[in-house]
Amino acid sequence: MGILALSPILAVHFPRILAFLPGILGLISLFWWRYIEKQSIVFSKNMFLSCALVCGIVLVSCAWSIDPNAALKKSFSITALITLGLLLGQFCLNIDRSRLRPYYWFLSLGVIFAALLCAFDLYFGLPIYNFTRDGAYETNLSVLNRGAVVIVFLFFSALLLNKVTDISVFRTRLLAAFMFLSVALMLSLGKGQSAQLAFLGGLIGMAVFPSRYSLSFRVLSFIVIGCLVLTPFIVQLLYAHFVLDIQHLEWFRKANAGHRIEIWHVVMQYALNQPYYGHGVEATRYVTDYRHDFVYQDESAILHPHNFSIQIWMEYGVIGIGLFSGLLFSIIESIREMNISKRPYVVALFFAVLIVASTGHGMWQSWWIGVVILVISLTTLITQERIEHPTSSTE
Repeated sequence: MGILALSPILAVHFPRILAFLPGILGLISLFWWRYIEKQSIVFSKNMFLSCALVCGIVLVSCAWSIDPNAALKKSFSITALITLGLLLGQFCLNIDRSRLRPYYWFLSLGVIFAALLCAFDLYFGLPIYNFTRDGAYETNLSVLNRGAVVIVFLFFSALLLNKVTDISVFRTRLLAAFMFLSVALMLSLGKGQSAQLAFLGGLIGMAVFPSRYSLSFRVLSFIVIGCLVLTPFIVQLLYAHFVLDIQHLEWFRKANAGHRIEIWHVVMQYALNQPYYGHGVEATRYVTDYRHDFVYQDESAILHPHNFSIQIWMEYGVIGIGLFSGLLFSIIESIREMNISKRPYVVALFFAVLIVASTGHGMWQSWWIGVVILVISLTTLITQERIEHPTSSTE
C-alpha cells in the first residue's frame, strides 16, 4: 500500500510511469505472495476472458487497418500493458484482505499530498515541474491535466478504501475532508476541465444516484449502452446546434468545447464510411484525408477523437460497439451485485472515469490504460470476494 500511495504523487509530474505501475506492482506482489508467503494463486477466468476479448479485437483489427504495420506495433504494446496490468487484479483477488486493511488509509495521504503538490505548481507557475525536466521552460498549466485526472480517480478510490480501513470513523471523515479540500483547491487553480467534470460528476453520482435499488443499474446500463449505439446521431446533433454557439460560454471556451465537437463530428463521419468493423486500432491518427471545412482544427491530422465511443466506432464499428457494450454491462452488473454500503463510492468512480473517457483522452494512451487498470484493481480489492483457495502451499 505504501508504493500504491505514491501513485497519485507520481501522476503529477510523471504520469507516463502509470502505464507500467500496475504491471510492476502485480509482478512484485504475486512473487511475494507465492514465494515469500508460500500461498497458492488462483486466477480469475472472467478477468482473463475480458482482457482476452479486448486484446483480441485490437489485434484482429490490424488486418483491416489503414496502416497495418503501425497498428500491429501499437496492438502489441496495448496487449502487453493489459496483460501485465492483469497481474495486479489477480493479486487483489488472491490476497488476504486483513493483511492490507490497516494500511488502506495511506492512499488518502497520497491523494492529499499529490493534490497540494499539484496546486503549488499551478499557483507558482510550474517550478517543480520544470525542475524535474531538462527541456525548455514550460508555462502551459495544462501539462498537469493528466495528473489532476488521476488524483480525482484516486480520491474516489481512497474514499472506498477508507470505508473498510482499520481506523476510527472520526479519522476517516477527517481524511475525507482534507482530501476534498485539497482536490478542490487543485481543480480551482488548474485548467483541466475533464478533471473538474469528473470530480463534480462523481460527487453528484455519489449523492443522488439511487444505488440502493437494483433497477437503477438496469436503467443505467440501458442509458450507457444506448448512448454508445446512438453516438453517430448524438454527435450530429451536437455539431449542428452547438459547435459555434458553445464557444461564447467562457467555461466551454476555455475547454475548447467547440473544437472538441468538431473533432467528434469529423471522426464520426469518417467512421461511418466503414460502419460494420471500422478502420482498425488507432485509425484516427493514420487518416490523412479528413475532408471537412474545419472551423477550429488547423490541420487534418487528428491523434484521437477525445471520446471512447467515437473511437470504438472508428476502430471497430458495430462489432466493437457490441463487444464494449457487453463489457460495460458486465461492469455495471458487478456494481449492482456489490454490498449496498459500497455502491455509492464505486458509482462515483464509474461516473468519473466515464466522463473523462467521453471528453478527454484516447482509449489506448499508455498512461490511461495503466490508470484504468489501477482503479479497477483497487475496486476489486475492496468489493469482490477473495477467490477460494482449495489448497495452499505450506512448504
